[in-house]
Amino acid sequence: MQITGEEIFSPVMSVLKYDSYEEIIKRANDTTFGLGAVVITRDIRRDLTLAHQIRSGSIWINTYKTICDQALFGGFKQSGQERELGRYGLEAYYQVKTIVVKLV
Repeated sequence: MQITGEEIFSPVMSVLKYDSYEEIIKRANDTTFGLGAVVITRDIRRDLTLAHQIRSGSIWINTYKTICDQALFGGFKQSGQERELGRYGLEAYYQVKTIVVKLV
């Protein structure tokens, strides 16, 4: 399906049917991009396990695009490896330096 293979930055929702839990994981991970994913569910406990298996930078369960300043934001795969927001987002701007001094 073409819409699931492209990175689209507009209000679009793809609703896909599945036959097994394994098919959900395969479809979600069989993409070029991995910026965000949404799971609508009645079984949050089961789908928290699912969220750990999906290769995506952000995964929303029963909500969408809820972001707080402390949470990381960024993608996997061709959506990029860097992170914005939160502590790790700031670390992208750090330049670490080591200084060694002999005091005698």
